[in-house]
Amino acid sequence: MDEVFEGLALSIPRNNELRTLAVEIVEAALERLAGTDAEPLIAPLKEKVDNLSAVMKPAQVNPYSSSTRIADEAVDEMWSCVWALAKILVKHPNLEKRKLAAQVYDIMYKYGNVTNLARDDEYSRLTDMMEDFDAFGEENLAKCDLDEWIAEMRKRIAAYHSAESGRLDTVADYEKETGVVEKARGEVEVALREFLRKVEALVIINGRTDYESFISYVNGKIKEVKAKMKARKTGAENAEEGEQKNDSSKLPQRDDDPSIAPGLQPEPEEDESEEPDDGGSPGTV
Repeated sequence: MDEVFEGLALSIPRNNELRTLAVEIVEAALERLAGTDAEPLIAPLKEKVDNLSAVMKPAQVNPYSSSTRIADEAVDEMWSCVWALAKILVKHPNLEKRKLAAQVYDIMYKYGNVTNLARDDEYSRLTDMMEDFDAFGEENLAKCDLDEWIAEMRKRIAAYHSAESGRLDTVADYEKETGVVEKARGEVEVALREFLRKVEALVIINGRTDYESFISYVNGKIKEVKAKMKARKTGAENAEEGEQKNDSSKLPQRDDDPSIAPGLQPEPEEDESEEPDDGGSPGTV
């Protein structure tokens, strides 16, 4: 006999997805299995599902999550301003300012467009970039009118780190409760699997007539969860493939400026398409 219920690896759905599925199955069972031999099987499952719902507290707003996001947006805004200024200042009519601006441009070019990166990578690069600006010197930044802009960026980066530290402290508190949730989830997985197996056994014994409505409903819900998980997996794979193909952090190289000392010129990128010198083809001198 074919399986009555759609197959589903219950360990794969997220906590909220499993809870929602289990709640819907319990509600459908109470309504559609009333008066059948399966009715006494509902209570043990409902107990486990109610316990999971109790320990999975409604999502609480972490104030530091909002603060971190706002602080990160402020850093991104200041980075964009400094980058825009660097692109303008390399065209400055004053040669000395142009030379200094070229070095600022090259520092930013070295680390790329950090606003397109994940936060850990972004702030790692920003830390290194600020060290390069330290080596470049406050005096040189002032000479090319960027000292106040870089100082503001430092302040905003420090504000982000402060907000992020508070967020991590709050996350640590939430993680203390993770074990309770995982235990309750595991109990629901076992109870739900056992409940559906017992209902299948009753269908084999008694026939599908009294259970058809419940079976159709549960299979529909399981298909919905499987479709959601498949879409999530496909989306993740496509995103990963896109990241591998495109480096969104790459910035345009600075234009060559003959008036700037050779040491400050951008190094020309090698033309890999150039054919190697094989000593000449037959008939050439």
